[in-house]
Amino acid sequence: MSQEIVETLLNMMTEEQKAQLIKKLKSSDITDSKPQEPPAPCRLKQTGSQDARVSDDFTMKREKPQQKSIQVEVKKRENLFVDDGTEHKNEANKTPEIVPTARSRPKFEKVEQVCNYCKKSEMVHPQFVREFYTCVRCASGGAGR
Repeated sequence: MSQEIVETLLNMMTEEQKAQLIKKLKSSDITDSKPQEPPAPCRLKQTGSQDARVSDDFTMKREKPQQKSIQVEVKKRENLFVDDGTEHKNEANKTPEIVPTARSRPKFEKVEQVCNYCKKSEMVHPQFVREFYTCVRCASGGAGR
């Protein structure tokens, strides 16, 4: 630290803080002239296989780690289930007897439409009836245009 910084810090401190600083400085070992060793670097837990490939000096190893999984032999297996019919054979699971409803909707009838381009008439499903009708031939770019 430079002399100016030290003086600025001392001017900013209260008398109590200065007394504490002096007390700590007196209690510490200043006679030790050896430089302190830096603390040991903390190591992170190796969680993945990629961490094992990176050494402490951050150099990469080229070999790939061995697979930790074991391959299982794939073979055809036989179904050992035997249905003896005991499950779901009670009254709560029985399908009720009902009579189907008669079909009452009438069958659709085609409607006549006239193409606005070629003026030909066509019978079409009622779902496709519209004011400006175009036949399939004209809609696909065929004759009449």
